[in-house]
Amino acid sequence: MTRWWRSCHAIIRGRIANPSPSRTSTTPLVLREIGSVTRQTLEEEMARAGFRIRPAIQVEGREAAREAVVVGIGVGVVSAAEFGADSRVCALPITDCTRRLTETLVCLREQSSRRVVATFLEMVRESLV
Repeated sequence: MTRWWRSCHAIIRGRIANPSPSRTSTTPLVLREIGSVTRQTLEEEMARAGFRIRPAIQVEGREAAREAVVVGIGVGVVSAAEFGADSRVCALPITDCTRRLTETLVCLREQSSRRVVATFLEMVRESLV
């Protein structure tokens, strides 16, 4: 089992300098669905900083969140690993975010010796160093 951390980023249309919990509390937010780890992380970080979330809309999935940001509904939050490439929006790291999301990579023990699986797992391990 391999674990690694990923941080949260704000996805925006236009420019916001240095997103932070205080700045995010006054910005309409595109929220992910209840149960989303990204949303849970955002809610915990905002509460820790003593700020309330100003929801603009709740959507199902990161693609829907991105599209809501593109049409100007609000600012969205995604993990750095989920951002991808889209010239219509930009990603900015959220400052003062103390929580990190954990990713876990698993495979069946009997499959770990297969060349393609072993090579992939080694590449992941090397990228974590």
